[in-house]
Amino acid sequence: MSIKKNLWGILKQAGIVQGEQPKSDTIETFWHTKILLAISGWLAALFLFLFLGLQFYNALENPSVSLVLGGMMIAGGFALLQIPKNDFYENLALAISFAGQALIVWGIFESTTSDKVQWLLTSLFFAMIALFVPNYIHRIVGSFLAASSFSIALFFFGMPSIATAIIVFVTAFLWLHEFNYPRYMSEQRAIGYGLIFAIVYMNTSQSIFFSYREIAENLTYFDNIQ
Repeated sequence: MSIKKNLWGILKQAGIVQGEQPKSDTIETFWHTKILLAISGWLAALFLFLFLGLQFYNALENPSVSLVLGGMMIAGGFALLQIPKNDFYENLALAISFAGQALIVWGIFESTTSDKVQWLLTSLFFAMIALFVPNYIHRIVGSFLAASSFSIALFFFGMPSIATAIIVFVTAFLWLHEFNYPRYMSEQRAIGYGLIFAIVYMNTSQSIFFSYREIAENLTYFDNIQ
């Protein structure tokens, strides 16, 4: 009995899979073909964006239109991701969805005036992207932007340290319980990576901010002495 059959039997006993082991009829695409398909997908998305920009340039200045069009583009990207494994459609969906997300964020910032509300809504939006869009890259980017936006929102509330503590707690929980939910292991890892990148980004940006502030305070001090 092969290793694959042994593994399938273990997964079947654990209730993770059902039925007989499927036969692998998938033909692996060469790496250079994948690169060409990826480039083709992004170029196709670029021409689509140029067309939409020319057609709806004036309408996009309205936040409501941006929110609706952004939602439609995300839905279109989601639909493309349901197509069986295809590098062209996957990259096309990625580009369309990212553009739709940008329109949604722009609509949020244009339709609200409070900085706190803007960043909280943005954080909630990207958290939904990370949880519900079935794509590894989407989950990484979504969780990264959700955590970063949440940190900025709490900064405006005067509680930047609490944001870091919450994000570190969620990250640690995901990685410590990685094997407790095997069906969602891929999703947990993607979100976990995004949160780790967010923690690194937040710590780095805070260090740079405080360094510049200290330099500015020292320069002000010396100017006052002179």
